[in-house]
Amino acid sequence: MTQGAGPGTAVDRVAPIFIIADNDQRAVAGITMSLGSQWFYIPVSHGDDVVRYAKEFTTTGIFLAEQLPCPEGFGGIEHLLQVLLDEVGKPVIILSELWNQDLVRRWKQLGAEDCIPHPTRTDERLNIMKRKMRELILAQAG
Repeated sequence: MTQGAGPGTAVDRVAPIFIIADNDQRAVAGITMSLGSQWFYIPVSHGDDVVRYAKEFTTTGIFLAEQLPCPEGFGGIEHLLQVLLDEVGKPVIILSELWNQDLVRRWKQLGAEDCIPHPTRTDERLNIMKRKMRELILAQAG
């Protein structure tokens, strides 16, 4: 508990927690180091762990790499997105190596909050990810 706006009021604060699901653990380590320590991150390297952690922790959002391996017979990343939307109900942002506006439209039609360029290539991409995290925090507070 932290002190709220008025004297004697207490407000529960939950630090923003983001799941970053990507099978490239070096990329995830680089991303989380570059993003800094103002938020908490749960790195996940396989599709079957994403739903489990998303249910276990109060997450602000899930960043899901398109190339994340899914369990055998799971139906791919599209099916994982649908399971996350149906069972967890948190915003899912797709990280795409081959990002373009057609992919953005496709993923949004499938229910993703957004589709952004995978942030491992440039600082600009990391800034896009940071901006999306801030938007999710404001939406959650709002």
